[in-house]
Amino acid sequence: MSSQEVRDWERRIVFTIFLFILAVFVTLLVIAMFGADQGNGNTMNMVCVWCGEELLVTEFNVDGLGNPIHKECMMRMTIGSVGHMLQLCSCYGGNEEDPPNMTRRQAAQAAVMLFFSDTDEND
Repeated sequence: MSSQEVRDWERRIVFTIFLFILAVFVTLLVIAMFGADQGNGNTMNMVCVWCGEELLVTEFNVDGLGNPIHKECMMRMTIGSVGHMLQLCSCYGGNEEDPPNMTRRQAAQAAVMLFFSDTDEND
């Protein structure tokens, strides 16, 4: 590897570390700005952009645009609904999406559980 390639890799590593430190700083800044609710000390004064439920301090996460979102809600936006993973949605000619008796967050949690579950019947 040439010395120029080594310098390029060093720059990439330094830049990656800088981005990580910046992300931590922004997270701490947001928590400091909005803080925990004085009532119970656990909730933030923010709601998830996907499900509309309030975020707990321990659940705080942001999407690519900086919007507050639960981790399972962000995953649901990527992996799709329960109906999609079961191939029952309009993509596959069906009409099922999220279970109708669940809130958006509960449906997101169900989708994540299904995504990570072992569905191989041959094990």
